[in-house]
Amino acid sequence: MRGGLLMSTLRRRQRQLVVSLAVAVAVLAIGSGLAFAYFKSSGSGSGTASVGNPVAVTVAAATAANDLYPGQSGTVKFTLKNTNSFTANFTSVTGATVTSGNPSGCPAGNIVVATLPLTISKITVTSGQTTGTQTISTLISMSGTAPNACQGVAFTVSLTLSGQTS
Repeated sequence: MRGGLLMSTLRRRQRQLVVSLAVAVAVLAIGSGLAFAYFKSSGSGSGTASVGNPVAVTVAAATAANDLYPGQSGTVKFTLKNTNSFTANFTSVTGATVTSGNPSGCPAGNIVVATLPLTISKITVTSGQTTGTQTISTLISMSGTAPNACQGVAFTVSLTLSGQTS
């Protein structure tokens, strides 16, 4: 009887093993199906984004170097203040208007502005910052025929700079 009991136990264990393997294969098949569904799934919906309202970077005159003479170029000095939430990089002068401190004795027409747009070395203004003094030495020159009344006259150069954000 002992041999019959042993055979019965072996058959029962063999059935349990087959059932256990079947359950394991089913779990693996279900698991890989879930992984397949995870990687193949899709969806749709919507999101929003908005564009801020950038403001112009302020250009302020800085003290000039008194280097403007008849027939020579002079240096334009200025600072930039950026109140935007992004950094601005300027790479060209796209506009320049000259005003004379003595319009009757030395009209602004005695100052020659370079051909615009004028490419300049990149000036970076970080968000919320003011630059140190910037210079452009190739923007203006004084006519060689400027009258003596131009001596000691201060000229204001209003600039329009162009560039991009970073």
